[in-house]
Amino acid sequence: MSFPTSFPHMKPDEVEILKRYLSSVAPPGTWTIDYRWPMTDREVPQDLVGGARDMFVATHQKRSEAVCVSGSTVWIVEVKPRVNSSALGQLLNYRDLARRVFASNYNIRMVCVAGADDSLVSPSLRAQGIEVVIV
Repeated sequence: MSFPTSFPHMKPDEVEILKRYLSSVAPPGTWTIDYRWPMTDREVPQDLVGGARDMFVATHQKRSEAVCVSGSTVWIVEVKPRVNSSALGQLLNYRDLARRVFASNYNIRMVCVAGADDSLVSPSLRAQGIEVVIV
């Protein structure tokens, strides 16, 4: 897999974690790094036009580290230096956005990829259907 030359939204340690995941255990498929979830017209103030509208979208749009489409499965990846509870909220939010963006026949899978585990948090993620991968 080829990697982008820059990851402006990620910290250097997160970039290395994502690269390890993509190089080792990531499912095959079409990967988008720095996936930007589309906003609907009703989520953008109607009085904004042109550059003002673009700026609003750029500053309010949700972004995932990576999204992969593999057959009828969409993988949503959140990268953390250490498993933490913020990944839970982010992935559940992205799952709901994915249900809006992708056809209903897609299976949505969520993955928290981290450099270190937290045994007090990982069970909560798994209970919500989130796979935890330590690389």
